[in-house]
Amino acid sequence: MVQEKTAEEKPEATTTSEPSKVSLHIYMPTEAYERIKKWAEYAALEGLIEGHARGNFTDYCNFCFNLGEQYLSQYMLKKRGYK
Repeated sequence: MVQEKTAEEKPEATTTSEPSKVSLHIYMPTEAYERIKKWAEYAALEGLIEGHARGNFTDYCNFCFNLGEQYLSQYMLKKRGYK
């Protein structure tokens, strides 16, 4: 015998103050990975990102994504005549 769940029996959605995280796994050529590691090392040495002096791959990728997002936002505003 199958019972149907009513609205009262459904569990409530819980909200957390902590944002969810998504793990991204990408495959890239060794040369591209080595180039990114080199730039991550430079960014860490210059103090642009947190991390070990040998570079932090994840922080560098986040740094680049943020710069790209800022650039695209400025580009869109300029194209629409706001700046």
